[in-house]
Amino acid sequence: MLETTRRIIPVLVVGLGALVSQAQAQDLRELKAAPASAAASLCGLSVKPPVTLPPSGSGPVIFQLAPCFERQGGRSQIRPEDYLRDIRLKPSRPSTGLWIPYDAAAERLIFDDFQRLWKSHALADLSVEVHDYRFSNGVVGKLVAYHITERVAGR
Repeated sequence: MLETTRRIIPVLVVGLGALVSQAQAQDLRELKAAPASAAASLCGLSVKPPVTLPPSGSGPVIFQLAPCFERQGGRSQIRPEDYLRDIRLKPSRPSTGLWIPYDAAAERLIFDDFQRLWKSHALADLSVEVHDYRFSNGVVGKLVAYHITERVAGR
């Protein structure tokens, strides 16, 4: 059975004009994953197991990531690729056997991505959620969702 845990990074949720301090970024490392009741999903879509598994005994890896627009009906006002260009965190590529570690450097990239997205786009709200996806061999894969709500044009 698929086991998932959910980790919300609350320090990355902002309202208009607020930015996260360096001290708050340090708090990212101290957050604990809590069990989630829902099946593994990213942006409301089911997550399928990869073709190949990460090596047994590996530390956490970045499994999948995506910009999500669920709060505005699942559609973006601009091309999602424009957001992906500003997201420097990269997912693993199971088909090629490349597994990207989820570590302090990955958390720093998430923080930097958040700031870059906030500064570069007309957003009303932005948050990042990290969910755990447990592979059948016990290794933890991270699902990273960048929840984006764009400002309505003309406001």
